[in-house]
Amino acid sequence: MSAQPLQQQHAGAVAGSSGLRRTARLEAAGFLDALDLPGPAQSLLPWARALEGAETAAQFHVITDTVTGSESGALLALRDFLRAAGGWCDDHGDRAFGDRYRRASDLLDVADRLLFQLGVDQLAAHENAGLSSAGRNPTGVRQPVLPLATR
Repeated sequence: MSAQPLQQQHAGAVAGSSGLRRTARLEAAGFLDALDLPGPAQSLLPWARALEGAETAAQFHVITDTVTGSESGALLALRDFLRAAGGWCDDHGDRAFGDRYRRASDLLDVADRLLFQLGVDQLAAHENAGLSSAGRNPTGVRQPVLPLATR
């Protein structure tokens, strides 16, 4: 592969998406290696393992909501990353691509709202069915209900 920048290699022809991505990886390999960053999904792996150990709807909800719905969660971090990518495109004269990244980030806002409501619905269903503490609470004292729709 030529060491020419990506845009010069493909000035006259449009390569397939796999070829473009492969060329970009090769072109930026040294840059990415120098950053010495962990894999983007690495921080989610312990959360996925914790989810497997959840025994109640409340435990499940708290883990899932922390990952997907909290301000420090992965979903909103990805949304913010895409907004930053849009800003980078704007700063480099690619406003149309910046807008596309921002529209993609808006979809994550929609996903956040859908996941929030899904979590509330699941908690309510378990509470209504008496499943939130069934067989999990040795004291027999009913667990407090989390307030619904607080976002």
